[in-house]
Amino acid sequence: MLNARITRISEEPFAVMFASISVVLTLVALVLLGILTTIFSATVLPTISGSIIGAFIALIILVVVGGFICDFLYGYLVAKIYNLLVTKYVGIQVELTDGGKLKEIDAIHTSTIVGAITAVLSLIIMIVLMSVLMLMTSGVSVLASIGTEITNATALTGAEAAVPMVGLFSILLIVIVAICSFVLSFISTAICCWIFNKLAERECPTELELVGNKNEGYEIKSINVESFLKSFGLAYVLTNVIISCVTNLFSAVLLSEGILDTILGIVFGLILGLITIAIMVYVYNYLTEKISGISFETGSIEIED
Repeated sequence: MLNARITRISEEPFAVMFASISVVLTLVALVLLGILTTIFSATVLPTISGSIIGAFIALIILVVVGGFICDFLYGYLVAKIYNLLVTKYVGIQVELTDGGKLKEIDAIHTSTIVGAITAVLSLIIMIVLMSVLMLMTSGVSVLASIGTEITNATALTGAEAAVPMVGLFSILLIVIVAICSFVLSFISTAICCWIFNKLAERECPTELELVGNKNEGYEIKSINVESFLKSFGLAYVLTNVIISCVTNLFSAVLLSEGILDTILGIVFGLILGLITIAIMVYVYNYLTEKISGISFETGSIEIED
């Protein structure tokens, strides 16, 4: 039975942890890619292998630093938007035992607020991108206008005529992307919560080590890797598998691709997803020994008549 409602997520710890885990995963992928690049350059292009390796090291530094900043901002926005929305809406409701076992997640309310957060973030990103596009289009229009003034031409150039069309297209695209983001996030989150609840019913709840109390809030000090993989991790991966099955099988039929290749891709994604989630949990448990873990506050659930 649901017994707690997450009323607030601390922005800074959530953002730092989100960015740190993302950077570690990115660094692992880059190191593996760097090993392959080093082997390739040493065997195929030995004369310029030093330059390639040097450029790759610079790329790693740029990606890690830039990725941490971007992921920190993204994580901070996620927590901030949640804290703003939860004052107007129910928010995430869970069944959390005193021993730190997460046994149930309310699918409807969780899916709604996750979808809303995704839609808001999509709006922000699309507004920034479309603003840059409008700025570039307006710049081209200004240059075209200067050109017509110099040549004493009076006809409206294609760039000038495109500015209003780009503006209308941008507004329409922003709205469509926001709606699609909400719908897709709602569906995927609802499926994930449903699978999680079914797994938790089979004595596979997620075991958390919580520090704090209901009055002062909780900090997730560590996560049991095995229980997390059996419950939330498996639910998340199976959700992606279901979505991949629908999209990939549709693509296979539409594009006449091999069904076997599609199935192998789904199986590979399942295995890789579980490995990635396990690494994330191990990294989280390691980082909580050095920095603060994710903190949240809970409130009681108002039972409607």
